[in-house]
Amino acid sequence: MTKHNKMSEENPNLENLDENPEGQGENLEEKSDKQVDKLDPEIQKRDAQIAHWRDKAKKAEETLKTFKPKSENVEEWKAPSDPLEVVKLGKVLKDYDEQETEFIIKNAPTRDIEGIIKAEKDEMVQFAIKSRREKVAKENKVPSPSSTPGGFIEKSPEDIEKMTDEEHKKYWKEQQERQKSEGI
Repeated sequence: MTKHNKMSEENPNLENLDENPEGQGENLEEKSDKQVDKLDPEIQKRDAQIAHWRDKAKKAEETLKTFKPKSENVEEWKAPSDPLEVVKLGKVLKDYDEQETEFIIKNAPTRDIEGIIKAEKDEMVQFAIKSRREKVAKENKVPSPSSTPGGFIEKSPEDIEKMTDEEHKKYWKEQQERQKSEGI
């Protein structure tokens, strides 16, 4: 007994695999055409999307080619020949933090130590650094509390002792009302 015969005995639906009765092949072709027709709009949609993204990628590549690389526009730094120039630069930049130093370097007219020193002396650069420092100081300033801790008006023990009974009652009433209004 062959494998095909064993499979046929186990599953009677597989008996006619090798045989092709009339019209059965045509039926399969019709079914596959119907399935293709159903899938055809989906395939067309995907093809359209693929074409759209290809066109978009080509346009982006063409746009990218029009831009010049940054490496062509960047000036090279000139290494100082005199070590005293480096010392001068250190003295000029000693009072600035990292961000301020970067700002000075970005505004340097030339890419050497002399250019950085000139930029540091520039009024616009000095004004920008001063403004930034004032802004940071203002942001870091801790506001004074609007009320004293615990909601009590500070009075010395001597002042409280000197109070009359009426003043004392009035003082405690004010303190309690103030605590309620502040949610303490």
